[in-house]
Amino acid sequence: MPKPLPAPEPDAGIRSVGFRKGPSTALDDRCRGAAERKLGSVLAVILREYTHLDLSVVHAINQAEVPAVGSESLDDLGHIGAQSAIALVAVDETSGEIGGFCMVLVPGADYDSGNFRWFGERYRDFVYLDRVAIAPAYQRRGIGRALYAEVERLAAQRRPSAEQFTLEVNLRPRNDRSLAFHAELGFVEVGQRETEYRALVSLMAKPLR
Repeated sequence: MPKPLPAPEPDAGIRSVGFRKGPSTALDDRCRGAAERKLGSVLAVILREYTHLDLSVVHAINQAEVPAVGSESLDDLGHIGAQSAIALVAVDETSGEIGGFCMVLVPGADYDSGNFRWFGERYRDFVYLDRVAIAPAYQRRGIGRALYAEVERLAAQRRPSAEQFTLEVNLRPRNDRSLAFHAELGFVEVGQRETEYRALVSLMAKPLR
């Protein structure tokens, strides 16, 4: 299971505009109180660690976003979450609903994915974003960017040896919105692959250091 989030510096609550890192962080009470007094009335979404209690909701979000993400059984998605070095959910602070999630693995994870193996055969160390999915009601509200920024921040702490942030995006069926989004964030194509699930994907990477 992922390690607890380390205690961020006092300004961590404003690291991503429009979001607050949530109550599952190790932010001490004094710093959290200051951040919430300053920003609590403005912010609506909390990023926190995924737990197994989130699985049923996360699975529903995942399946609703197929084929942009791969279809998984409940048990298989639970296994991916358990193997993840970083797994986050975005929670609507008002309703308590989970609006999105991501799961990130590192070399050595027990995960039988051809895309994951492809990166493992070519890179010495990396973090691999296996999946990110946002529920329709929460899309185009900046949650994806906030999740990616938090993954990069946590990768620097939990996997400082990682050199690349890796992932894949569908070319068939084509996902132009995702391709444009990742290009804006600095990801570049490093290969293409025909998958076992009959998709053609763009393998993408972004240097972490």
